[in-house]
Amino acid sequence: MAIYTKKGDAGSTHLVNGECVAKTHPRIVAVGDLDELSSFIGRLLALMETSKDFSLPEDECLLTDIQHLLFHLGAWASDSASFPIDPQAMISATTQLETAINKANTETGGLFKGFVLPGGHPIAAEAHVVRSVCRRVERNLLTVGIKDWEGSPEVLSWLNRLSDYFYALAKKINHKTESIEKKCT
Repeated sequence: MAIYTKKGDAGSTHLVNGECVAKTHPRIVAVGDLDELSSFIGRLLALMETSKDFSLPEDECLLTDIQHLLFHLGAWASDSASFPIDPQAMISATTQLETAINKANTETGGLFKGFVLPGGHPIAAEAHVVRSVCRRVERNLLTVGIKDWEGSPEVLSWLNRLSDYFYALAKKINHKTESIEKKCT
């Protein structure tokens, strides 16, 4: 089977339920945004896994779990009736992020002492890029009407916490590598 079908050449595609829609359909936009976020996480993860400056195996496992969840959220975004979200699983995933953020806070002696400019270690700077993409995905999902989809409150809470996690991860990487962060003034 070929990797291409040519069915989307005219600007349309199919939802999971078979409905033909424009590639600008809100659900397709949501799927694309979630996929883009997963791709940025994949790049961050690849950089972390090959870093000679530090090792964060727990965060690497968490990032892989996040990518799997984003894949499932993409299916949900395409057809929330056929691929419902388990609210309890999303609450659990949010708690997992909060635990990772709290652990990073403890390891660094207190994360939030005011905003910092994205930067420091190159991989920390990449974590800030992922944080920004995550925030955009959250905004875009609200724009396309996610609040009307079953399970959306839990998904929105998770995405909000996810961007917080990337901020904490950037701070943690800078702390581990003793990289200087510039404070916002």
